[in-house]
Amino acid sequence: YHRLSGLPLVHWLRRRYLDGAPLGNRKAMLRLRKTAAAMRNQPDKSRPIRVAFLVQNIQVWIKIRSVYTAMRESPDFETCLLAVQDISDPADTNETFLALRERYPEALPLVRTAREDESRLLSDFRPDFVFYNKSYDQYLPPYLRSAAVAEYAKVCYCTYCFFGTLWAITEVYSKTFARNVSLFFADTPLTADCNRARFKKAHAAGLMKSLSVGYPMLGEMAQYRRDQDPRFHILWTPRWSTASEVYGSNFFEYKDKILAYARREKDVTLTFRPHPLLFYHFQQTGQLTQAQADAYLAQYQQEERIRCDRAPEYLQQFADADVLVSDISSMVMEFSFLGKPLIFCD
Repeated sequence: YHRLSGLPLVHWLRRRYLDGAPLGNRKAMLRLRKTAAAMRNQPDKSRPIRVAFLVQNIQVWIKIRSVYTAMRESPDFETCLLAVQDISDPADTNETFLALRERYPEALPLVRTAREDESRLLSDFRPDFVFYNKSYDQYLPPYLRSAAVAEYAKVCYCTYCFFGTLWAITEVYSKTFARNVSLFFADTPLTADCNRARFKKAHAAGLMKSLSVGYPMLGEMAQYRRDQDPRFHILWTPRWSTASEVYGSNFFEYKDKILAYARREKDVTLTFRPHPLLFYHFQQTGQLTQAQADAYLAQYQQEERIRCDRAPEYLQQFADADVLVSDISSMVMEFSFLGKPLIFCD
């Protein structure tokens, strides 16, 4: 898919798939109905509510970790934290798990080619609810996709990006995933209303709920403060795909120019934070070789003022930055809440 994603036909097929076929939508309704009935008939109403969290990408985990923390500390909930191997990870590495276990030793790893006993880690927990931190079934192994999990638990989703527009809602929150979500925690009333309109029957039947609850990560953003470095900090966060259908990426246009500018201006620091899929995708499409990627990244190791940041968290980078240079990205909306200058690359 990544190799052919720039072709108009592939994009059209992708859109048709993500919109969901009528038969698949009807099956999803039946799954929701069956799971709701099973939960109503749960014999032991006194036990803690079992909630599992699937962490597909460590950079996105920050968006809902406060929800997990609150549930983990409450006697009303029994939690399970599962780190899913990312598509861009090497076959023998689970970077999400390695980063997650430093703070959460209770986290369990799930690889894409799991053995049968590993693939049952989630179902054997017998969860009542399962939170996803991304809405992309296509990057998950079949046993973890929303349709499979909705057979035995209520799927929950809290938006990992601040949508802001109807286009973003329909592009990021695909129907093939959304039709399996029982509880949708929306960032704004607009997002909640849009989801109700997309699934009128499921909402009317009480099988789905769309709740406008805000954006949990904003509470954490307020806790970070800028460092004491007096130099002007630039944070650059290019997107992963150059496809015009999703507004493209500014990476190839600015990768040398922004680096040259930062080298020339000695009172400036540059932090390059690529999208987690950027190098993986461009290598898959043939737009960048591994050698070219390594050579480019090596340039960020030559000066203390210029660095590539691929750490699990980025809120400190937000606090330190005096300006964000980005394209279409969840980071644009998040950074705008700080009231700092933002350069949007069209």
